[in-house]
Amino acid sequence: QISSVPALAGLVWPNSEPNKPTIALPIAYLAYSDSQREHYLEVMPAAPGKMLCDIINDYKSAAEKPDIARSYRQLGLELANFHNLMVGPGTDSKKLLKDSIIHGDLKCVNIFYDAAMNHFTLIDNEGMSHFLDRPGPRIADIAKLLFGHFVPGEDARVINTVSGLDLKQWYELAAKNFFLGYVEAFPKDQQREALTELRDIINGPIPGYNQAGLNDVRIKYINPIFDELLQKF
Repeated sequence: QISSVPALAGLVWPNSEPNKPTIALPIAYLAYSDSQREHYLEVMPAAPGKMLCDIINDYKSAAEKPDIARSYRQLGLELANFHNLMVGPGTDSKKLLKDSIIHGDLKCVNIFYDAAMNHFTLIDNEGMSHFLDRPGPRIADIAKLLFGHFVPGEDARVINTVSGLDLKQWYELAAKNFFLGYVEAFPKDQQREALTELRDIINGPIPGYNQAGLNDVRIKYINPIFDELLQKF
């Protein structure tokens, strides 16, 4: 279904478009059974590059640090361009960040980054089809990407991403550059408005998260970044 949508077809592997993520869809499904249950396997093309969770772990431990600023800025740009492909009417037609096509589970295990090409590939995309006719809130993707470790019961690889990091330094590198990349997808005369709306949705209700931890991060690190950036736009 996703590959048949004109707005998305150019992104489906092996296709790609500049400054938009590649969407890797399954190419086959396999099934087998044993004495206890049925098993189902999904076969998909190998995403180029490295899983974003592993890149974050490299930043914490490797002698040669990955370029977090560059990668997250590109991720912001590609994600915003993806969101802008299919935009719903929204409750306020004047808003730039209207409900749109979203991934729906944009955690770091579902994002691969090819540093040589400065390009991202998204996997586990089947849920995207739910938002073709009913656009979803962009904050669902943005929050899972930046704050997925605050979701109770989430994959341990996601929960542990920020463990051991200097959070002020991390959000300065990752979140600030993600925000800059995201608003770069909009015309220059709309970028301040897009940044303001981005701040507002990040500070709005985000159900399903550890609210105490999320609020603490927003107050200590995220809102000061927005304050700084808005002075420059």
